[in-house]
Amino acid sequence: MRTLAHASGVSERFLRELEAGRGNISVVRLAAVARALDTTLAALVGNADDARATESPERARLAAAVSALPDAGVRSTLEWLESRGRPPANPDKIALIGLRGAGKTTIGKKAATRLKATFIELDREVERAAGMSLADLFAIHGEDYYRRLELRVLREVLSKRGKLVIAAGGGIVTEPESWQLLSAHCAIVWLEAKPEDHWNRVVAQGDRRPMQGKPQAMAELKTLLRTRAPLYARAHHRVDTSKLGLEAAVESVVSVGRDEAAR
Repeated sequence: MRTLAHASGVSERFLRELEAGRGNISVVRLAAVARALDTTLAALVGNADDARATESPERARLAAAVSALPDAGVRSTLEWLESRGRPPANPDKIALIGLRGAGKTTIGKKAATRLKATFIELDREVERAAGMSLADLFAIHGEDYYRRLELRVLREVLSKRGKLVIAAGGGIVTEPESWQLLSAHCAIVWLEAKPEDHWNRVVAQGDRRPMQGKPQAMAELKTLLRTRAPLYARAHHRVDTSKLGLEAAVESVVSVGRDEAAR
């Protein structure tokens, strides 16, 4: 404390008051304290209760990069960042993303009916374009072919007029070009769910293929969800289907459509 007082020019007694939350310090003097601590004023006064502040090293690097920007670059950088975090103006298309079992088809169909929109399941459109099932497509042509076809079909879908609710494939978030298209044309909603709910919904559909002969299937599902979560988190909106249940989740998606239409 004595060293900090000497380096900042702020008395040791006042620093103790400040540390206890009783000091009323000016911005100029607080900036001097920040410099003495070899940090920034923004970092010093940041909300420690905000979980995102310590969520990842990347956020810390981003904050440092922004603080180092010259004044001339702040506005353009801010505008660019804001544009990445919001859907396009007045979109008439909603894209639902999430792992298999998130509820994209069930919720999407109900939301589309409420919004008087057309529901499109992207994987079914890919199957029509390929003239075969996804299982056969992957077995014969492989994932690279599937991704190229998915991108082509996505372009065709997004060119359609009118309101759309699109259920995207679970891995579309790993494809930069496809993701950029979705972000530019759709309000994207991540349908979140607990791993157990993903699992149970797939089983309820009568499909046990993901589990057959795989004793570690649940562990693999959890790993995949943990890996994909940061990619899904780029969505414009998030709906926790495990917490809300079906009808409330549908209402949340419908609200996204109504809110965007009202802008």
